[in-house]
Amino acid sequence: MSDETFHTNVMMAKLGVHFGMPDKDTRHARKIITEYARLMVNYSDNELSEAADIVLRRHRFRTWPSIAECIKALEDYRASVHEKTAPEMDRRLNAYPEWSKERIEKADHLIKCDLGRKAAQEGWIHGLHDFCRNHDRLPKDHEIQKIMQSARFIDRFMAGETDRCDLDLPPNSDGEISLQMNRATMGMLRTLGNSLLAKREKLREEVLG
Repeated sequence: MSDETFHTNVMMAKLGVHFGMPDKDTRHARKIITEYARLMVNYSDNELSEAADIVLRRHRFRTWPSIAECIKALEDYRASVHEKTAPEMDRRLNAYPEWSKERIEKADHLIKCDLGRKAAQEGWIHGLHDFCRNHDRLPKDHEIQKIMQSARFIDRFMAGETDRCDLDLPPNSDGEISLQMNRATMGMLRTLGNSLLAKREKLREEVLG
């Protein structure tokens, strides 16, 4: 087997240090390692490295661990990471319920109405979706104008129709707006604007079909 068709990964390299090649026949050993690596392509280098340590702690023989042992170690490590991060994710969702999957899905449903179709046609559907996600309901009549104004500001900004005073940037000690801060803020706002415009188009297609 040529070097071009020999594939390995972090886990295989680590195991190789301790167990050597999995077969005395170098060509066959490379085939084995390549096959192991092929079945591990969905794991990150960090997962592969940590799982290799698990295998080294568990494996009691001088022979190479089986692919089943390696995959189990990978899955065990991934599960342990999930157990550690899940409480933190729950805490964040409790702190920001408006970003929960349920609230987003409800907003998706709420905007599919006459008001949503009007917002999609007039270009403020992303603002309506954000309102529904944040408040868990459709807006009342007196709240709609503010949503429209906020959405249209993004259009004005992306079209270059706003100046730095519109952005309400903080002044420096001399009472002037920092040019460096202005550029940095403008860059971040433009990135945000592009994201919102993409979201608007996606929501528009979902509402209008």
